[in-house]
Amino acid sequence: PLFTFAYEDVQPIDFPGEALAPAVADVARWVNYYDRDDVLGYPLRPVSSSYAAVVDADVEVNVGGFPASATPL
Repeated sequence: PLFTFAYEDVQPIDFPGEALAPAVADVARWVNYYDRDDVLGYPLRPVSSSYAAVVDADVEVNVGGFPASATPL
């Protein structure tokens, strides 16, 4: 993603995190939905092996044509 280019060792957030109850943490899933036309949308699993370990799926969606899919407009 755009914000990772300045760093060599990119690490994801701790997921699912320590604040969740164990029963919830056991079923928590990180599904990343992105539109390829969105300048901030990007598949996360290929970013690093750390992301691949915590992101369950990258799902491409199409939210429509310009300008709907061109955030941050």
